Amino acid sequence: MGKWKKPYNRERRWNRRALIARDDCRCGVCGGRIERMKDVTLDHIIPRSRGGSDTIDNLQLAHYGCNQSKADLLPDEWAALQGI
Repeated sequence: MGKWKKPYNRERRWNRRALIARDDCRCGVCGGRIERMKDVTLDHIIPRSRGGSDTIDNLQLAHYGCNQSKADLLPDEWAALQGI
């Protein structure tokens, strides 16, 4: 296995399916509908760098761009930057 290649993670696949069902395929960051599955990412509501966990309660679906713009911000901090 290469240096950057992660092992297959079955739990992550199940998390994604559970989140799709739970969140009705909506982005947890912007609230918009996620149209294509290749655009979906898993976002940590409380970032791991700030003590967040990998549990399904701390995960949400997000568009790739929304997840990148949120980075390691808490939801309140991201909303303040967006003027929401």
